[in-house]
Formats: sequence, structure tokens, C-alpha cells
Amino acid sequence: METKIGNYYISVSVHLITIDYKKSFKDFYYSYIYLIISLVLFFLFSFLFYNLYKTTFLIEFNTIIGYSFSVLLFLAGLYFLLVPIETLIKPSKNVFVINKKEKTLKVRKNIFQSNVYPFEEVLNFELSGKKMNIIMLHRGRRYKRELLIFDFAVLFKNNRRRKIHSFEKSELIIPFNKKKSNKSLKENSKKISYLIATNLNKEVIYKQIERIE
Repeated sequence: METKIGNYYISVSVHLITIDYKKSFKDFYYSYIYLIISLVLFFLFSFLFYNLYKTTFLIEFNTIIGYSFSVLLFLAGLYFLLVPIETLIKPSKNVFVINKKEKTLKVRKNIFQSNVYPFEEVLNFELSGKKMNIIMLHRGRRYKRELLIFDFAVLFKNNRRRKIHSFEKSELIIPFNKKKSNKSLKENSKKISYLIATNLNKEVIYKQIERIE
């Protein structure tokens, strides 16, 4: 049996519950934009660095400034390259796998790494919400975009806490009814976290959830 909650697909069998994630157009769009910015910055770095190396023979103040600026361009290019890489390695299959026979919860952090948590080590789960404001530039004008994220964490019996997943919106364009969009994300996050917790016979602690609209 398969059900759908937002961009998450839940498959249920006798001993296994598998939750997959379908990447949205927003994920690929922002990856493409950040990749273009990164390539432009790398090109500027190469152009500046090559010309400084080719034409400079003495170490002068202006030369040091030029090399420093080229290094900053290179570091900025690396920073913007992180988003496409993160999207590329973001898992879509078997994001969560609950094995009732082996009594384990398997969580894929990325396509290369997975963590397995035995039921007996888990005390409860925690779902917390936070709002972030991102400043975007377009044609010389600044726009503020609100980013709503719900973090899902494991609370262990030895008092440790580990974040295992983040729920984000899938819309590319800011929706007309922002409250409705936020409510939808909040409800989907609560449904998935509740599904995981109840199948482990645990509870979900909601932190700063109800105040978010």
C-alpha cells in the first residue's frame, strides 16, 4: 500500500515502512541558478588570477589586493557550488526505512551515508519549527523571502539529540496565501513525524510549532 503526504511517498508492507521523497522543481531551479553564479565567479577568479600572474613581476600593495580579491572570488564560487552539490546528493529513495522485524529506523543523510537507530536506543522524537528571512537581489532591488523549516530530531535515552531531517516548502514562487502554505507544510511535517514515532512506539515533542502561522 502506498500513500502520499506532500512530496513524500509512504510504502507499507508486512515488516517494512519506507518513505521516499520526490525532489521538487524548486530544488533543481535553485541548484541551476547557484551553479551559474558559481561558474561566473570561478571564471572571474581565473581571469583575474591569470592576468595578475602574467603581468606582475614585483610584490606591490595593489598586487596583494588583487590576489586577495581573486581568492575571495574563488571562495565565493565554492560557497555557491555547495547548493547544487547538496541537491545532487540529497536522497530521494528510502529517506526513512522502518524495519519492524529488526526493530531499527534507517535514515539516509545523503546518497552516500545512512544512519541506523535501534528502537531501544530512542527515547522520543522532536519536531521544531523556525523561520528564516533570505534577502534576494533582482535588477538592483532587494526582496525578502521567508523560509520556513521544520527540523525533525531523535532524542536518545542517553540524553543526546540528533537532527535527522528537515522539512521545507516545495513551491518555487511565494504563494499568494502564505498562511495556507505554511499550515500545509506544518501539517505534513507533523503527519510524517507522527507516523515514524508511532511505528516505533514513541512520541513526538512539538517545539515552537503551534505559534508558527
